Amino acid sequence: MTVLSDHHLAQIAAQSGIPADRINPASIDLSLGHEMQLATWTRPYLDAADDGYVTPDHTVQQLRDRARLKHGGHHPELVRTVAAKAADRLRSLTRPTLTTHDLRDYPDGFWLVPGEGALLHTEHVLHVPEDKSGLLLLKSSRGREFWQHAFSGWFDPGFKGQGVLEVYAPVIPINIKHQQLVAQLVLFDTHPVSVPYGAPGRISHYQNQMGARGSAHR
Repeated sequence: MTVLSDHHLAQIAAQSGIPADRINPASIDLSLGHEMQLATWTRPYLDAADDGYVTPDHTVQQLRDRARLKHGGHHPELVRTVAAKAADRLRSLTRPTLTTHDLRDYPDGFWLVPGEGALLHTEHVLHVPEDKSGLLLLKSSRGREFWQHAFSGWFDPGFKGQGVLEVYAPVIPINIKHQQLVAQLVLFDTHPVSVPYGAPGRISHYQNQMGARGSAHR
């Protein structure tokens, strides 16, 4: 695939209403929209008799071993009961709790602390032509502030909608602001496709998405 240069990017940026000064030699700078979905984890107790937390790092086998040490290996039924409860609690931790925030309410920015994640979205609606595909990458400046971005920013030919970013703070807090430049869109020439993204008959979960939309898969 060939990476598009500024000559071709200018036309695509104009269609999306992106200012001309956001066009780089081979990418388009994208700014943040106002909606943020803050992801937090709950850490419930195993049961009233247990003195430890269940975390996503625990495996069911580790919890079984802990139950044996706590309750004695000569109570296999109790061990199975505790392990079953642990498995249920671990399944409840597979998805975070999402709360919606408006970044416009935080003029000095919202501080995301280690252990938290957030779904963010681009300020502009992106239009990917049917003979192009796109990749959303974190800007170098944000990376040097220790932002982390889940590598899931691929746009198929025909995609239309605001782009969603999944960011988290792995080391130190990061400051998130409305209209902050956070990402770069790289576009590629693509061979003709039979059914573009968003076309009738094509399953397109995120076509025309707006805002910090969460996963369409359950």
